[in-house]
Amino acid sequence: MGLLDKLKPDYRHSNPKVRLKGINKLHDDAILLDLCLNDKDKEVRLAAFRKISFSGYFPLIVSRSHDIEIRKEASERIANQDD
Repeated sequence: MGLLDKLKPDYRHSNPKVRLKGINKLHDDAILLDLCLNDKDKEVRLAAFRKISFSGYFPLIVSRSHDIEIRKEASERIANQDD
């Protein structure tokens, strides 16, 4: 852990395990979307996606995520909105 990690919020930490813990504290869907689409760690991306509550982001995730599992889950959440 570097000195800069101590100054960053947990979700920006260099260690993916710390970022995962930081996601649990997040309630900002815009930050979660950024993590979902851009984090280097697949587990972090998936955890961020699963915490997003704003359904308006799901079509964006389907079109921009490079992770097939996340795209599939986002598609399912879109389909289930109509139920």
